[in-house]
Amino acid sequence: MVFIFEKHVRTKYGKYTYISLGHNSYENGKSKRLWEVNIARKDKINERLPEIKRRFSKKPPKPQQFEFGLVYGLFSISKELDLIEIINQYTSKREQGFSVGEYITLLAINRAIALSSKSQVRK
Repeated sequence: MVFIFEKHVRTKYGKYTYISLGHNSYENGKSKRLWEVNIARKDKINERLPEIKRRFSKKPPKPQQFEFGLVYGLFSISKELDLIEIINQYTSKREQGFSVGEYITLLAINRAIALSSKSQVRK
């Protein structure tokens, strides 16, 4: 659970009180602090209030999805296995478009990633 607390610190220059955020968790029946962040000294909090608001109002960046990694991985595996050449060895090809081996490999990769029909693959 995250909470705000005051932390009293004694230094050789004097005593200070810090406003801090902390997170505790129970381990073996005892409370243990997992992390702690000092926000500001209590006497200087009015000076740093705009910075504090800005720091805690930031939203984390949204993760980006890169969909081509799986396609590349599967295609490189098919190249290592010489899948296209093996299929082309046992089939005949017309002189236009993809070979049968390329077409079947693309359909298999499509089937592994997104279940699209053969007619949607042509688009």
